[in-house]
Amino acid sequence: MPISNSNLFISAMQFRAEMTFKKVRDLLEMEKIPVILLKGPHLGATVYDSPKERLYADLDILVKPRDFHTAAEILRTNNFQPFAFDQYDLEVQRDFKHWEYRSPSGVIVELHRWLSGHDRYPLDVSALFERAEPFLFWKTPARGLGREDLLLHLCLHMGTSYFHVIERKHVLDIALHINKNPIAWPVFLQRVTKAGAKAVAYYSLQAARRLDGAEVPQEVMQQLRPGYFRRFWLERHIDAGNFPMFRFPEWPIDKAKKNLLLPLMDRPGQWGNFLQRMVVVKFRIVWRKIKKAGSRWIV
Repeated sequence: MPISNSNLFISAMQFRAEMTFKKVRDLLEMEKIPVILLKGPHLGATVYDSPKERLYADLDILVKPRDFHTAAEILRTNNFQPFAFDQYDLEVQRDFKHWEYRSPSGVIVELHRWLSGHDRYPLDVSALFERAEPFLFWKTPARGLGREDLLLHLCLHMGTSYFHVIERKHVLDIALHINKNPIAWPVFLQRVTKAGAKAVAYYSLQAARRLDGAEVPQEVMQQLRPGYFRRFWLERHIDAGNFPMFRFPEWPIDKAKKNLLLPLMDRPGQWGNFLQRMVVVKFRIVWRKIKKAGSRWIV
């Protein structure tokens, strides 16, 4: 890649990200908390011709749910400042999949405990760590998701954004990963079925096939394909042959969520679990407001 101002900027940005990851990894591993580095850096190192070809705006780092609060406290006490917490109510944030921090050098770090919002597509995170694979983030040793787990995560990233707030690179990520790294399709199908994410995977893989030539066997697509009536509703909103995939890009994300949140979950049980969690969150919000109002009245 020839030297240019653009390449120098990318190199500087990615070097800063590498140093931030190394600091986070070292801080957490001192407390015996293992980490997995997600998405951009992992993809840049393993499926793109050069890491500089895969740009990213932040670092996504996964820890086991049991380690999440300890890891968050370690970051906070080492000058990683909470970032964007005020975008959500406190109770929503407490139950969300990741918390965001700004590193001392200005890099945004997303600390994850789950790979979907409020864990609505449940995965065995401990098993993800057992299957994690080593790679080099430039010169820094790191671990990323195993092949089938990485593909599932890339699909979930698109689906949990309702195919709305995604970028063109996210489709290309899937195609390059599939075409470069042989996927054990029966294993992938088993894991995506267990997560209740077959519809999400279907439209993600269909886009990668149509737009970037991903080599996905037809029998895999047939096993992922939603039923007729569900597909009729989903395809009123999703077009896997074009980008943007979401047919109404002018809609706010909340409207997309309203139309696709439940239909993109495979099993009614997922709906019940998610809605139950949201009821608990809403109750806590209301209860906190009642207590706050009561304390003012007493004073």
